[in-house]
Amino acid sequence: MIRNIEEMSLNALPALDNMTYDGWLLRFSKGHARRANSICPLYFSKEEVRRKIEKCEKLYTSKGLDTIFKLTEEVYPSNLDSILEEEGYIIDAPTSVQIVHLDNIKEPRNKDIKCSSHINEQWLETFCQVEPMTEERKVTLKNTLENIIPKKHFILIEHEGKAVGCGLGVVQDDFIGVYNIVVHKDYRNQGYGRDIVLNLLKLGKEHGANKAYLQVMLNNAPALKLYSNIGFKEEYKYWYRVKKLTNNS
Repeated sequence: MIRNIEEMSLNALPALDNMTYDGWLLRFSKGHARRANSICPLYFSKEEVRRKIEKCEKLYTSKGLDTIFKLTEEVYPSNLDSILEEEGYIIDAPTSVQIVHLDNIKEPRNKDIKCSSHINEQWLETFCQVEPMTEERKVTLKNTLENIIPKKHFILIEHEGKAVGCGLGVVQDDFIGVYNIVVHKDYRNQGYGRDIVLNLLKLGKEHGANKAYLQVMLNNAPALKLYSNIGFKEEYKYWYRVKKLTNNS
């Protein structure tokens, strides 16, 4: 199950550039989002691991990026986390991957949404109002979202005709992945986040999904509470090991 969900999440947030190296997937996206700028050691590898890590560091350094590994309990080799710790990599952003079955999901109270199968300026502007970023990173985000291959649903939730939050659902096989859930600060704690998620789950069910997954950082207490109330339960955790660029130079 871990590898299956990890593969779906790779497809739901494609990197701008990819390189495969002895069972590891190296992803590069100009530094936007750890997930899209990290090494995913999902598959069997046979090269000596410390030499392999050194080669990866050189590649990321050449692009002006920190070297980041995205780790789960199922990586190759199985002791990679301890090796990275010995090599000076710092643990970062422990995250819970959670699943819910869609059989008995409640109906959203607020169905005043706009939905599109393609990224549009209104969705992008709404997201960036909540998650401010430079113009360069905004372009990178747009390019990333345009490159999603599986079926996708960009939704905006409105209040009196004004977009106050947004989210993204990506359907692959019998899952919908839930991403980019944001609500404007003036409209939080009013149920909009819950309704964004429930509307996405409803869309997923309509397009053949019977389960949903999402990723939530363990230090995000409000989101953990929200997803628990909807019915999500933890399937596994992932975390990052990071070596800063300054440590590589």
